[in-house]
Amino acid sequence: MLLTIFLAVVFCAAISLLMKSGFFQHYFPETAPALANRKYGFNIISQLVKLLIIFPAASALAAWICTLFQK
Repeated sequence: MLLTIFLAVVFCAAISLLMKSGFFQHYFPETAPALANRKYGFNIISQLVKLLIIFPAASALAAWICTLFQK
């Protein structure tokens, strides 16, 4: 179960890095004109709550259920 929580945290960190503005312009500078002043159409707070609270909780619950059926 600790491994599942650890992997959930790593996944959340990776997604947060991708959501950070400037990520694509840093690694792919040729996309800067196409992505300038772009609004992504979602609430960042809502997405972070889902990413940092709901996903790890669902992962921990799935890990707990798997341990119940383990022989």
